[in-house]
Parts: sequence; C-alpha cells; structure tokens
Amino acid sequence: MALDWGTRHIGVAVSDELQISTRPLAPLSETTPEAFLEDVSSLCRDFNVQTIIIGLPVSLSREIGPQAQKVQEFARSVETKTGLEVILWDETYTSQTAETSMKEAGKNLRKHRSEVNSLAAQVILDSYLSEHS
Repeated sequence: MALDWGTRHIGVAVSDELQISTRPLAPLSETTPEAFLEDVSSLCRDFNVQTIIIGLPVSLSREIGPQAQKVQEFARSVETKTGLEVILWDETYTSQTAETSMKEAGKNLRKHRSEVNSLAAQVILDSYLSEHS
C-alpha cells in the first residue's frame, strides 16, 4: 500500500497480492491524527498489507524540508500503529504526473482535486514496485 500525505487529503493506493497491478482508492480526509491512523490500520487489514510506502517530499537539491519532516513523523506514527514496515519513497513529480493523467482523461482538476492524492499514491507505488520486482 502507498500513501501520499497531503494537507487536506491522504491519497491511498494498493497493489494486488502478486504486486503486478495497482489501483487508487478513495482518498482519506484527515480529521484527527488518531482517526486517520485508525483508517490506515483498517485498510491494512482489509487489503492484507505487508508494507506501507509513504511518499517523501524532498527538494530537487535532495534536502529534507519542514513538509518532509512532518511526513517522517507521520511515518513513525503509522509504523507504530500498524506494526508494519514503513518505507519512505521519493515522491518528486508524482502529483504533477497524477494531474497530467487526470487532464488526459478529460477530468476537471477543480472538481476532482481530492483524487490527485490517490493517483499520486498510485504513481509512488508503481515506482516502488518497478524498482523492487
């Protein structure tokens, strides 16, 4: 499973058991950190998740800024809550790739803004799986 942490929505994507195909799920809307962690735990059980990949926003100069530090903190919370391995993965350009895919599919970005995070999570998961297969 991959997560793309955004300020309003958390994108989620999963793969099949053979890790061949991926698909985005409905994004999670963050209400409280505790509720979100419970939602992630539930998804992990529902989809028999073994590893969680979380997109890490690094700058082009490879620096870890304030947003990346928040993601690292979030990743530690997810790992503690689920007991699963959490891997931080470079998410550079994933949102742009997701937006391009939506535009090519003829979707209005304003109307489908929340979907961008889950499509970005799918891009993150595809990237991770292609490097580890």
